Amino acid sequence: MSTATRQPQRFADNTQNDKIQQMIMFILSEAREKASELEVQADQDASIEKLNLIESAKKKIRSDYEKKEKQVEVDKKIAHSNEVKDARLHILKLKDQILRDTLKDATKQVRSLTSDKQKYTEVVKKLILQGLIRLTEDTVNVFCKESDYQLASSAAKEAEKEYSNLTGGLRCKVTVVQGSYLDKDSVGGVVVAANGDRIKVNNTLDQRLQLIFEQKLPELRGLLFPKDAGVL
Repeated sequence: MSTATRQPQRFADNTQNDKIQQMIMFILSEAREKASELEVQADQDASIEKLNLIESAKKKIRSDYEKKEKQVEVDKKIAHSNEVKDARLHILKLKDQILRDTLKDATKQVRSLTSDKQKYTEVVKKLILQGLIRLTEDTVNVFCKESDYQLASSAAKEAEKEYSNLTGGLRCKVTVVQGSYLDKDSVGGVVVAANGDRIKVNNTLDQRLQLIFEQKLPELRGLLFPKDAGVL
């Protein structure tokens, strides 16, 4: 091939190489730009993800704090409620003690009255008479304290007479039982029994005091605890 022929061919090869080189450079440039874009996007995504994680952590911390704060409030309310309940229970116990002390005082006063034998005999007679009227039997047994035996025997005879007068002639044989006495710590009074002692009228002063105490309890509370009169 002649020199004139090789020169155009060499020029064409160079041109072709230049185009290829340009394409390579363009591709590399595009690749670098794309890589740069991807790197920027990755950085942005990482920043966003980091912010999201931080915000999520903040929300969790706030949520945990709010829960703990609410729990503290709940615990405070429960503690306050328990304190109020304990205080009310303590007050109720004190009031109950005051009422029981009042009953004890009343019992002491009634017990002191039994030392007046004349008045006490009259009381025992009325208690026996009430038992006779309630039972309306031909025979009854009367139980009393051992220390009251003589006194009760005397009162029983009077009660028999008064019973007959009140009922238009009905008679009842009253036996004051020996050997089977009321408790020595009893205030006094009697138990009147009939039908083999299966039916009993408890007319002890202890029982009377308890009944009166229960009946008058609302009034006692009103007197002792006036502020609570409307709720007790």
